[in-house]
Amino acid sequence: MAPYWLGLEPRMRRELVLQTHVWMIERALAPDAYPPPTADLVPDGALAHRLERLVPPDDRMRWRPWISIVLRALTRALERDDTRRNRRWVRTLFLIPSRVPPPIGHGAIVRAR
Repeated sequence: MAPYWLGLEPRMRRELVLQTHVWMIERALAPDAYPPPTADLVPDGALAHRLERLVPPDDRMRWRPWISIVLRALTRALERDDTRRNRRWVRTLFLIPSRVPPPIGHGAIVRAR
């Protein structure tokens, strides 16, 4: 999956996705993480701050909805029962941020279906 993630455009989206992956490894997949990783996923939490610091100040308002969507999706994924967390779940977890499209005007291509 690395070539896919490294090929994400625009560059800001790629950086946000990869930083989210770093957080997942450090917190979401760490055994016995304390406080629980979901504590980082509130709108004013550690992951939101980590991602917002990557975004230039002039673009933060445009990228905040992207960050909010990722936080909510990760929260839902982490609320799964521990017994249902398997390889497939981990793979899905890592795909979450890359499935969120970038804001319009930042390299997003809108296609009519």
